[in-house]
Amino acid sequence: MRDVLLSNIILSLAAAPNGDVWVGTPDGLNRIRGSAVDSFTSADGLPDDFIRSLLVDGDGSLWIGTRRGLTHWMGLKRGMLAPARMETFTQANGLGSDLVGAMARDTHGDLWWRH
Repeated sequence: MRDVLLSNIILSLAAAPNGDVWVGTPDGLNRIRGSAVDSFTSADGLPDDFIRSLLVDGDGSLWIGTRRGLTHWMGLKRGMLAPARMETFTQANGLGSDLVGAMARDTHGDLWWRH
């Protein structure tokens, strides 16, 4: 755990219902909880450290858009990281592009993204 963000450059923000704030930077992903800052990078299973976009889903999971695919971090119930798991989607398994930019859910629950 660190007490600072991985970078001073913020590319994306997402607020979770439990009060956590997720911060995407060019150097990785941060979670701010109170005064604590947790950091996550490709060493933790992300496909890339350059976090372009974030979306907190209704079930508390986190969608993470990078230059090397889209990661769905599931199992983040009540902000706990374990037994969370990551699943990454890339062009190799059907994603239209590895470059994932903005994301949103529509009223039907479909996830939309743009590179």
